[in-house]
Amino acid sequence: MGDKNSAIADRVEQEHATLRTLMDNVADAFARPPSGEFADWKLDLVWQLRDFRNVLVKHFDLEEDGGFMGDVIAKAPHERRRVDMLEAEHGEFLDELDGITGDLKRMADTSSLPSVRDRLSGLVNRLHEHEASERDLMYTVYFRDIGVGD
Repeated sequence: MGDKNSAIADRVEQEHATLRTLMDNVADAFARPPSGEFADWKLDLVWQLRDFRNVLVKHFDLEEDGGFMGDVIAKAPHERRRVDMLEAEHGEFLDELDGITGDLKRMADTSSLPSVRDRLSGLVNRLHEHEASERDLMYTVYFRDIGVGD
């Protein structure tokens, strides 16, 4: 039983590590000043955001449909509200990322870049907080001895 718990937790944590790297790469790309042709620079950022979104969707699929969230609820039904809140955030994150991408695509110059950077930074921070909540949930459900029936 512990091996399955560890395998699920390890897989989710590996995905979190991949996401953290990608989030850092996207944030770094946005932090750099535009270089070369503005349109080329902007297109590169749009593509990076699209790649990031694809990885994020797959990660959310793993959590929602790959067994993690369902397994958490099966082991700890009292955590359903917490799981539901985490899953609802998935859609909110994707909507925010789509909005950022749309705003970036509409930019004709760098005048609104600070605002877009701030929104991306806020999203990345919320994603980090979300991951921390998921790690806490994993620890609570999979690794903490709840002391039932000793």
